[in-house]
Amino acid sequence: MRARGWILALCAAVATATVEAQIRLIPQSKVDSARNVVATNVGMRFAAGMTVDFGQIDEDGGAWQGSIVWQNGSDSALRITRITTSCGCLRAECDRSEVAAGGEGALRLTYYPQGHAGVVTQRIFVYTDRSPRVPSAVLIVRGEVRAAADQSANYPYTRGALLIRQTWVRFAGEGVQTERVACMNNG
Repeated sequence: MRARGWILALCAAVATATVEAQIRLIPQSKVDSARNVVATNVGMRFAAGMTVDFGQIDEDGGAWQGSIVWQNGSDSALRITRITTSCGCLRAECDRSEVAAGGEGALRLTYYPQGHAGVVTQRIFVYTDRSPRVPSAVLIVRGEVRAAADQSANYPYTRGALLIRQTWVRFAGEGVQTERVACMNNG
């Protein structure tokens, strides 16, 4: 009986140590800074504001396209080095990479609504030659995507009456991991 008690105590201690070793606390300030990226504001001025609202579009209506014009309000030429977005469903490209002081440039935006029904809020991060690590401008693209009547196009694979989006799951490293697989009952 005594040995059993020691074994249980040892198992409890190991389990607690393992759980504690897997938990890594992230300070709230870091979480907030990832959610609310602050731009360097190096002179990129957007006359229409920093938010693009595409209103309501249909999920099966094809890609939405728009543009936003900006002016270089600095004293020297400004070169866009890269543009990233918070989702692969949104693409942004610049009409030219370098804009002279006082000149204007435009960003062409394309949003692909397929598979993204509901309220949408995505971000565009514009980096310039002034800072390779901190974006010079952070724009918000928002709107609402009305769901398509027939959702089966979003699920190209079948397993009996079950429609699924993917046929494989990629896991990195070792240990217990969770992967969400989207599916739809077609039976």
